[in-house]
Amino acid sequence: MNLSGIKNQRGQMKNPPSPPRPKAAPWLRPVPQPCPGAEPTPRWHLLGLLFTLLLALAGCGGGGGGGTSGGGSTFGVNGRVIWIGTGGPPNPSATIQSGSASTTTTPADGSFSLDAPSGATELTVLFQPDAGDPVAFRFAFPASTEDIDVGDLFIGPSKVNVVGRVVDSNGTAPIAGARVTLAGRSATTATDGTFTLVDVAYDPDAISAFGALEGRAFASGYFPRAFSPIEVPSGGVSSVGDVFLTADSGSDPPPLPQTIFGTVGPANLAPGTVVELLTGAIVVRRMTVNVSGEYGFWVPPGTYTVRFQNPTNGTSAPDQAATLATLTDTARRDATLQ
Repeated sequence: MNLSGIKNQRGQMKNPPSPPRPKAAPWLRPVPQPCPGAEPTPRWHLLGLLFTLLLALAGCGGGGGGGTSGGGSTFGVNGRVIWIGTGGPPNPSATIQSGSASTTTTPADGSFSLDAPSGATELTVLFQPDAGDPVAFRFAFPASTEDIDVGDLFIGPSKVNVVGRVVDSNGTAPIAGARVTLAGRSATTATDGTFTLVDVAYDPDAISAFGALEGRAFASGYFPRAFSPIEVPSGGVSSVGDVFLTADSGSDPPPLPQTIFGTVGPANLAPGTVVELLTGAIVVRRMTVNVSGEYGFWVPPGTYTVRFQNPTNGTSAPDQAATLATLTDTARRDATLQ
């Protein structure tokens, strides 16, 4: 029974209903408390959420999407570093730098892979031999937006310039605009066909390793041609003489395949040198070197001796052995007349 509306004898209401309580202003209401046993939310966590939100809003940009800025893009540069004195990887490892990016060569074969910054066109190889002064070699490569392979980059205790000329094999007409590469260096021939490869690795204690370097000459409308240094550097310069290219159209065929080949030097003694190829005591091939001191034979698999003699000036070079195990094997045998 509800007693709130019954009057007493004086006409007063017994147990009058309570007046409604005024609502507290929102800013005076009590803050909800966490459940018993719950950890309060740390202030630093709330600040972190706010910071994350601000970053997300900033990344949206004005009127665009949330794409990645091109300023931070990279591309891969792959290659291998070779110490010219040994023909093997630098030991200890060398450091490769391009812009702010850097890496080191692998001990096994000197290979490296570097994420170069967008727009980079060169890298630097830094190496500290166990004995000797530190060396630094800078190599250029073409601008790219995709991964590239720069090939073998040779470094050494010294640097020399390699000079030469690229000409048409039909005569002596120079070939302008030909691309020439050697030991990680590259150059373009001038209007007279000449070129200079700057800062090629050199080790005065391993001259034969320098002579074994193999370069390439390329020109539009011609077959590529290999060449090697044929002179010991003098005054910091070594010459490869003339590099003859054969047109890829016309009556002249491309150069024959060669399985035993090489270059005879120095340039002032090489002209007229006769190179013989022997099996046992029997001469099976004989030829005179060209104007660049080059020779080459195609022979089947076997064991041979290469002999070098110049009847015009009485010079010669020690015999060299060459063994071919298969039809695809090749052997390079360079010689220095004395």
